[in-house]
Amino acid sequence: MYENKNWICREWGFDVTIPNCLDQDIKRLNLMKEYSNYLYPNIYVSYNKKGVKICQKRILHRSLEDVKGNKTAYKIVEKLTKVISLNIVHGDLCASNIGFDKHGELLIFDWEPFLKIHKPNSNLIELRSSKYALHPKDQTSKCITSRSDLFATGSLLLQALYGRYRGLNLMKQNTNLISKFSENTGNPTLGIQKMFKFAKELKYSRQINDNYK
Repeated sequence: MYENKNWICREWGFDVTIPNCLDQDIKRLNLMKEYSNYLYPNIYVSYNKKGVKICQKRILHRSLEDVKGNKTAYKIVEKLTKVISLNIVHGDLCASNIGFDKHGELLIFDWEPFLKIHKPNSNLIELRSSKYALHPKDQTSKCITSRSDLFATGSLLLQALYGRYRGLNLMKQNTNLISKFSENTGNPTLGIQKMFKFAKELKYSRQINDNYK
């Protein structure tokens, strides 16, 4: 991956071996394959004897920090609402795993199908995701669900509206409230809309938390 005049170019791909063919992982991969063109036109999902291969072609894009603002926040709401509503769980939504093409459309990178990594000679599972990409309950239960992507959406919206450092600081201050909004996995649209409204209103009140208790 390299940067050139604020445009990032990456060529990325990996092979994954399916050890136990877990039902939820197979379901997720089937959904990714079915909706790959819709989610991201440059993603390719294929099966082989050893497991799964996912590749993404080279594409130019700009970072969240480069295009932050209300328009970008609306794009995040629009795209992630659709993706989460399809029950497709990314598990590591963060600023470094998204980008924006020349038309301002949101691109989602690093669709790793297995973030559950078994440590050698251990029954423990390590969840490998970025900070604020996992819902607190998923961190505790060691299981990635759609509420994590909802939780991460809140972080991305705050960064889109206020910039990376201020946005992450606001996320830290309001983790409990964003977690609460993320609980409604049956209606992700409502959860995201609540987070978006809350994020925008932070601009006008430091005591906004009191209105959402």
